[in-house]
Parts: sequence; C-alpha cells; structure tokens
Amino acid sequence: MVPPRKNRPAQVRIDRISPEGDTDASRPALYIDRDGTKEPLQAGSVVDRADFALVRWDAGDNNGGQFSFTALDGDGVPIVDASRQPVSQTVTVHESPEGPVYDNDTPLLVAHDQTLPIDASVLAGSDAARKPAFVQIVAIDPANPDQSTRPLGLVSAASPGRRTRAGPGQTISADDFANLRWDSAHNERRHLPLHPAGRRQQPIVGFGEQTVTVRESPLPPV
Repeated sequence: MVPPRKNRPAQVRIDRISPEGDTDASRPALYIDRDGTKEPLQAGSVVDRADFALVRWDAGDNNGGQFSFTALDGDGVPIVDASRQPVSQTVTVHESPEGPVYDNDTPLLVAHDQTLPIDASVLAGSDAARKPAFVQIVAIDPANPDQSTRPLGLVSAASPGRRTRAGPGQTISADDFANLRWDSAHNERRHLPLHPAGRRQQPIVGFGEQTVTVRESPLPPV
C-alpha cells in the first residue's frame, strides 16, 4: 500500500475486507496498530498517509484473505487513471503454515563411497501435521568434491534407477522427500542447508534454515 514516495496518495479508502476461513467475526482482520492498541478497519474506513505503515493483518482467526482500497487525494476524492477510472488495488494475504518440528540433529552416516537414501522424516520433521509442502535447497558444498559430479540426486518414483541432479535453488516437493539420495563416492561429508516452504513454495515465515549433516564413514580396516 506504499508506492514510491512522490506518488503516494494522501489517503486510501478501504473498499473490501475478505478474510478466508474466519472463525471470529468480532476480531478485526485488518487494523491500525497504535502503540499496541488495535483500531479496527472496515469497508469505508479512510487511512491517512501517515498511518500506512501502521496497517496490520491479523491471521489469528483466519487463513489470510484479501482487502482492496482506492487511492484518494487530500480532499478525499478518488484519484483516477488515464481512462478516468478510480485507482484501486487488491492485496492478497497468505498465512504462512506452522514450521516443521526438526528435533533430530544427529548426522547422517553413509558408508564409504556409497549412496545414502535420505530418510523422508529428515525433511518432513517429527510432526506429520506440520510437514512442509516443500523444501528448497539453499546450497550444496561437499568436502573435497570431484567437480564433475554432484552429490545430491533425486530418483524417480516411477523409475528407481533413474537419477537426476538436485542443486541449489531447487524446490523438492513432499512427495519426493523419500527420493533424495546422497552420493559419497566423490566427496567426504557436508552440511546441506534447506529451507522449508509452504504449498505456494514460499519460505515459511519465521523459520530459519534446517541443516542436514552427512558424514562418510571411512574404509573399514583389513
């Protein structure tokens, strides 16, 4: 609701507020936060430019939603575009899901020069209700790597023998959590940082990186 400073309207008028899955109509989804005091907004409310940064959306009793507003000049008259239509904007709010429960930081151990199937629970967490819809690979930086290979791969559920490379920036869906493989044949160990993400593939708000540590076992004695 805040365009470049020179183009900011003097006011905006709230036209519509539409929470999704609202369970408490008495609790305002959209409000102005005045030093901790909530000033509810509703259709028809006018917000001055000085208060733009104080507008908040409360997802405590809804799953996000939308609100729309019209830009006004200093006299409260709608600002129009080149076609003389009022300048309006709709904002969509997506509620971020709860973060997964990662309570096992024990390194994964892979046999020397072997491929390790990464257990799906490493990425899903221990609470099935809070399993992320996706994880995004932040980086792959194996120790002492062979640059011609990539240690992390994704096997096809339909064709288990087929393996494709997985790399930084790639997003892995929950359906493929059990299909990730770490190949230690050309590296020794590494920390694999991941970002859990919601169903829109956006990082879960307030949840940091999850680091998976893979260690290669040395050759057994003869």
